[in-house]
Amino acid sequence: MRLIAQSTTATPSKEDQKKFAASYQKIIEETAKKLKAKIHGSSDQQIHGVSDQQVPDYEDILQEVFPEPTTAAATNGHTNTISTTSTPVEGQIIEIIEGVKEMLRDLKKLDNYSGGVSSEPAAQGSEADFGKSAEEKSFHDKTEEKILEIKYKILAQLMIRGIVDKIQEQLGGNTKRILIILKTDDNKHVAVWEETMKILCRLGCNTIAGAMIVATKTTQHQNKEDFCYPRLEVLEYPLVGRYLDTILESTKEPLREEDSRQILLRSILYECEPDEFSMKLFVHTFHAKPKRSNEELRKLLNNLRATQNSSPDIAAKMFNFSYKDLPKGYRSCLLYLAIFPAETEVRVSTLVGRWVAEGLITTTDWSWSSSVKEALKCFVALINQGLLSPDSIGATGNVKSCRVKQPVHGFIDKIARKQRILEKRLSSRWARHFSIFSDVRLRSSQKVEDFLKNIPKSSQFSKIKVLDLEQCNCFKGNRRYLRDICSKILMLKYLSLRNTDANHLPKAINNLHELEVLDIRETEIPMHATRKILLRKLKRVLGGSRHTQFSSIHIPEKIDKMEGMEVLSNVQPRNHRDLDHIAGRFTLKKLGVVIRKESHLGALLVATKDLKRSLRSLTITLNMLTPPTDQCFKDKSTTEWDPKDSHLVSLSIMGSTQKKELLTWFSTIAIKVAKVTISGSFRQDDMNTLAVFPSLSCVRLRRIHDQTSHELVFVAGFKSLSTFIVEDTNIAKIIFEDRDASKRMKMVGLKELDEDGVAVPKEVEQDINKNGDQSAGGTDSAAMARCPSLWKAKSWLWRN
Repeated sequence: MRLIAQSTTATPSKEDQKKFAASYQKIIEETAKKLKAKIHGSSDQQIHGVSDQQVPDYEDILQEVFPEPTTAAATNGHTNTISTTSTPVEGQIIEIIEGVKEMLRDLKKLDNYSGGVSSEPAAQGSEADFGKSAEEKSFHDKTEEKILEIKYKILAQLMIRGIVDKIQEQLGGNTKRILIILKTDDNKHVAVWEETMKILCRLGCNTIAGAMIVATKTTQHQNKEDFCYPRLEVLEYPLVGRYLDTILESTKEPLREEDSRQILLRSILYECEPDEFSMKLFVHTFHAKPKRSNEELRKLLNNLRATQNSSPDIAAKMFNFSYKDLPKGYRSCLLYLAIFPAETEVRVSTLVGRWVAEGLITTTDWSWSSSVKEALKCFVALINQGLLSPDSIGATGNVKSCRVKQPVHGFIDKIARKQRILEKRLSSRWARHFSIFSDVRLRSSQKVEDFLKNIPKSSQFSKIKVLDLEQCNCFKGNRRYLRDICSKILMLKYLSLRNTDANHLPKAINNLHELEVLDIRETEIPMHATRKILLRKLKRVLGGSRHTQFSSIHIPEKIDKMEGMEVLSNVQPRNHRDLDHIAGRFTLKKLGVVIRKESHLGALLVATKDLKRSLRSLTITLNMLTPPTDQCFKDKSTTEWDPKDSHLVSLSIMGSTQKKELLTWFSTIAIKVAKVTISGSFRQDDMNTLAVFPSLSCVRLRRIHDQTSHELVFVAGFKSLSTFIVEDTNIAKIIFEDRDASKRMKMVGLKELDEDGVAVPKEVEQDINKNGDQSAGGTDSAAMARCPSLWKAKSWLWRN
């Protein structure tokens, strides 16, 4: 410090300048060393057991907060005589020296305070501040700001280091490398990326192979090389090229650069730029029908050129191109989605059921089953063409729900109003609850209850085929609402009371002779209310609640007369005859049943054999006080049984009862089972039995909470398994006997195997992290073991 002070009292020579630079660096190094020791509790340069990668770069932080004064400024702002007034350079140097000293003094005070030392000295010091001059107070305030700035920079580096640690943890080894892709449409994110790039360089993140900016405007930046990490030659990859490559890759056609078809495709994408929605829609539409003629593509190109680069017009032209590519029936199904507000999540099962009930999807044989298949094909087509956006996707890749996003919703809304699919007298707020072309009048200021209060008994509402009252809580205390529906809207095909406060079903329910779907899930309707239902055209009965264990409804007493039944969800037999009647329903495809008695389980196994050619999905909820005896399975011998006859592909078993015998029985009679879901209890014997299923591709363990050892061995033998899912369990670790098996499959909810072949559920890891971070001064041993240096730094920052 004396060298720095001396350098301000005389014209600095080159040698003095070198000494000054060396002294500045020495001060920074020593201060960084003390700051590191203060936070991490070690005065050594290398903290024991902690890599430099885990410690913030304190030297770099100090250099940012206290930048080095330039020697040129020192020369220009200096006089040959010593002046009582500080020069600008001298002021900067003194500020650095005093700032560092003040910072260290404050750190010591904070450390004493956190260690339990009395705060009286601090109070005395505060009283002494009254005698300070305005300049001294200003200097002290500025020093406080510097200390605060240092804290923020340390915390920022810790956060980024934590992100890098998670990246490296996900990679699972130093051999893997990643590419960072930054998507932006303007230059406002460039500064953020430049700062991120610098920090990644400081952290020594060797796993990052490079970074790329995907943009439409940023690529015109003058210094494109500044964005590269590592610093390499810039390779521009515009959106047109990216989407063209996507088309060529999906079509698998070896097109040459000068090929006229490729030129057409490139020109269409170029006309769409920078409207990425139009580019995506074209890629989806072309992929759905890649063999379209060049003449069709030229016509599209000419239409786009006529828009004069107007993004809304381009999007409208591209939507029209994709819309007209659909079959007529599929177009009606797309327009039907206009009754849902934009961005609303719609379940696929609900959508398919409503399409069929509305008559938008029909087949030559007019059967419900074939119509459902065609409706599913329509849904897949809309997804593939990019007109519908998948929202919730199951672990096996099946789309569970979807959304209509803008601008697609705007386009279909406009067409639907022209075709009167959306009624002018029915507010769009309530349209999703009613059938299309229903003549219902309801303003946005009204409620659905206003309709239910005054349902006239006339032919006016004979057109209503769908009544979806989900989340309409107006039935409790108004029992006549359901009675009026069942007495006056007699052509109803789809009735949903899901998630309502309905607590009964009227006897008049049997007046709905055309009813095909009855959904009473998540309601207070008692289980016995379905016992007397007799509706010959009923195809789906959905009951029970996810929030109540073993929730169910009774199997209708005359189920044998409902010849077209396809889905029974969460039903419970009152006697074995109910299951005997189910065995005669050869159209049944999906069955979910709650079993309370061993005799009922035996009857279910017999029914399963009888339904071998139709049943695709079976869910068994075991609510038995004692496990079934061996006799229950011996009586249902599988001799003279060809396992190839069974079409069962999905099996779910829930409950706390032991499942080994049940799994063993199904492994002999249903060799086509591809997905097994287990909930409740699961033991090592059950895992060993699952390995016997020859076609098993997906195993899902959910809510397993009675695993006594909290350890599971994933045995060898799973020949076809591609997906292994673990959700909400108390299994602490899973040991893989065949370590190569984990590389062949997709593991959901599990971390990658360690060197001992052990995988830990992510929920367990999250609990460890959460428990280790409950308080500022927490000392969770697991967290300290994972990253002791970061943990100490974080705790110190919280205290101070």
